[in-house]
Amino acid sequence: MSKFYLEGFSGRVGATWMTREDRLTEIVNQQAYVDQVLSSIDIDWASVQLNYFGFSQGVATMVRYAAYAQIPFAQMVVWAGTFPPEPMSDAFAFLSGQESISYFSGKDDPFYKPEMEEQQRETIYKASGITPKVVFFEGKHEVKSELVSQL
Repeated sequence: MSKFYLEGFSGRVGATWMTREDRLTEIVNQQAYVDQVLSSIDIDWASVQLNYFGFSQGVATMVRYAAYAQIPFAQMVVWAGTFPPEPMSDAFAFLSGQESISYFSGKDDPFYKPEMEEQQRETIYKASGITPKVVFFEGKHEVKSELVSQL
């Protein structure tokens, strides 16, 4: 992700995300970046409980990385985003089945579509074998701290 000023050389900051152009290279670059960040931290993966939390377009990045890295996790939270569009059947075959996956979306989110509930439930189940907890809340494209605290 690259950040830039929306107007001139100061003020509000915007960011660019992945586009269709050179998409596969971008995915590989994202995975390499996360690998570098994690390798710079001394973590004994066997002794920690990993929880993933992805918001908006970060959800697809999180899901792709989780499938690529195959590091067991306790919980994955998909918030105001969707699993990536590419087929992911058996992408999470390394999981034990004890993990939880939750899907949250605001009912007034401009990206929300009524059919998303069933689509995401099916997509997540096909990829992971886990039936996700699905929560649609009163709100927009936002993280609600009172819901996060209940996880």
